[in-house]
Amino acid sequence: MEPGRREALTDRRAELLALVQLRITPEVGDRTAARLLSDFPSARSALGCSPARYRRLTGRTRPTGWDAPGLRERAREILDRAEARGDSVLGRGIEGYPGELLNLADPPPVLFVRGNLDLLEGPAVTVVGTRRATGAGRRFASDLGRCLARAGVTVVSGMALGIDAAAHRGALEVQGPTLAVLATGLDRVHPRSHRQLQAEIARGGGLLVSEFPPDEGAARHHFPRRNRILAALAPVLVVVEAPARSGALITVDHALDLGRDIYAVPGPVEYEQSAGTNGLIRDGAWPLVHPRQLLEEWRDPRGGGGSAPRTADSEIPLEGREPSPTPAPLPNRILTLLGPSPLTTEEVVARAALPPSRVLQELTELELEGSVARDAEGWRRPRTSLEKGSGHSSGAAFGAGHERRRGFRLHPWLARHSRREHSVNGFRRRGGPGEAGR
Repeated sequence: MEPGRREALTDRRAELLALVQLRITPEVGDRTAARLLSDFPSARSALGCSPARYRRLTGRTRPTGWDAPGLRERAREILDRAEARGDSVLGRGIEGYPGELLNLADPPPVLFVRGNLDLLEGPAVTVVGTRRATGAGRRFASDLGRCLARAGVTVVSGMALGIDAAAHRGALEVQGPTLAVLATGLDRVHPRSHRQLQAEIARGGGLLVSEFPPDEGAARHHFPRRNRILAALAPVLVVVEAPARSGALITVDHALDLGRDIYAVPGPVEYEQSAGTNGLIRDGAWPLVHPRQLLEEWRDPRGGGGSAPRTADSEIPLEGREPSPTPAPLPNRILTLLGPSPLTTEEVVARAALPPSRVLQELTELELEGSVARDAEGWRRPRTSLEKGSGHSSGAAFGAGHERRRGFRLHPWLARHSRREHSVNGFRRRGGPGEAGR
């Protein structure tokens, strides 16, 4: 190895070691670390901060254990353990650290990651929601995960029960990219029932991300901290289901501060799980009525252009590309096979002359958007759909003629009378989450 490269690697490791030490120092939170790292040229120099300068920068007394010898040894053990397992450690100010996190008021000094690092770049969508999801909510999240992953869009979520897990599993079902932000260290699992899911993400081309040391378990205050990273890692946030005081709305607050696009899935007004999402739509969030809508309206803020992710699903009309008139889009072809008389799944497959898995996938998507109905006798077209004609309605019409909204655009009356507090880039919800663990 050339001397210059060896020296650079030594400097990088020394800086990572200092960042880990700063991260594990008692009474030093991420905001304090951010102030120190902004004032000093490196983490190594920040560790030499005098008590007087520390007080001037943070307004607090420097912790008594600031320069304890055991801290450096503990930091070295953490770094060695991560490297021995093949994990990567990304440090603030070092190449590879996600630039989006620097827009946070309290970016984590270090990230521990396991899996495909390429997922930190390129198109991504964050999907969140309640742990106590309905069956319909889990199905929508899973369909959304599959749809995005097939198009090469990374599905970002938080590994929680309910909506998060459904979105991750949807992406994994099509061998697509998914990124999980953990509320524990990489060597711990929460909830324990997700041990297999966490392993599948790491092994299946996905990525696990944590700001906590590898052996650190879950704690109540970890979950809202995780949510800020969920908001930062993608330019689009989708809330599938959330009660009025769901912790998923903390992620919305962070996303608004970061200028992210906010989508919410509407649901029945009598369902507790829809109170938060319906409230977001009332206040100006973009309603998401079908998984493919995101692809049809896609604009990648990271690329600064209007191009959509590349997808192998030629029947999905993407922004900037006209669908081919022949052959007809698959949903149109399936719709022409259905009428008021029911057909079994086997009959639809035979008449469509397509693989059963593909037909079932499209039938499910058509059912979600209300274009077909299923009962004990089979699949049929609803009467209202037949009255509207045979054309397949897609999310492309939803966005036609409307300017693409970023974040919340509240009606002037709502802006005057809303019970929300103003923040830098949007509106912040009053009160805290009611769901521990989001």
